[in-house]
Amino acid sequence: MAAFAEADRRRQVGRYAGILLHINDSRTWDQPVVRGKSLKKVTIAWAGSLTVSEWVTDQKSAGYGQPKQWKYVESLPSGGTNQRFVHPDRVFILGDYSNDAIGFLEPGYNACVSLEKVEGGSGESFLKNAARQLNVNFEKEIDFNNLASLYGVSMDELQDKFNEVAGEMNRGNDVLMTTQGATVTPLVTAVADPSATYNVNLQTFAASVDIPVKVLVGMQTGERQAPRIRNISTRAASHGAVTCHSKLKTSVTSSST
Repeated sequence: MAAFAEADRRRQVGRYAGILLHINDSRTWDQPVVRGKSLKKVTIAWAGSLTVSEWVTDQKSAGYGQPKQWKYVESLPSGGTNQRFVHPDRVFILGDYSNDAIGFLEPGYNACVSLEKVEGGSGESFLKNAARQLNVNFEKEIDFNNLASLYGVSMDELQDKFNEVAGEMNRGNDVLMTTQGATVTPLVTAVADPSATYNVNLQTFAASVDIPVKVLVGMQTGERQAPRIRNISTRAASHGAVTCHSKLKTSVTSSST
């Protein structure tokens, strides 16, 4: 069952996945299986490593259009590869290997890419704001030649010196930046809330795989009872109360008579 579940997981990434059957029949993989032999183990193969090498082209054959031979590219521990031809008897396919097949995750691929962009862009925005990019505004009376000579650099190297000071400011928490005739302000931009864009793409992907968003990502706040079940319970309780009241009224009337 674990091997089948792993093959199904790989089938969701590609359009199909294969389970290679290791039969104890003393035959090579490109030969048909001998009936009545035991199964030793299985190997799970991605769609990229298991492809059809030859098709049945005889139109009179019952297997016309079916794979006649599979090609399996095996990854070796040394980092190399080994190519094997496998008979269809020794291959169990999950998914659809036809050219016009659509993978399970393929319809929602663009939504996943957008989710990555929103997450990465938001993180980059927070990082840039936290990096304390500095803007130094000098007064018009400042002589940059004197400032460059103060640092012992030329005018062309003065900008690099400013960048070095800004880098030291970002690397250390206990760094002091002294200025004279200049005002230093951090360049900070308001980071947009990514929730709306993120939720739209999340719902798009959830719809493409037919899985509710609450099931896909879980819930931070639980519900004690589903709304539909709550409505049914409310109607049932109301109906029970009316029925009980009617029976009680009938019983009281009968006793009084």
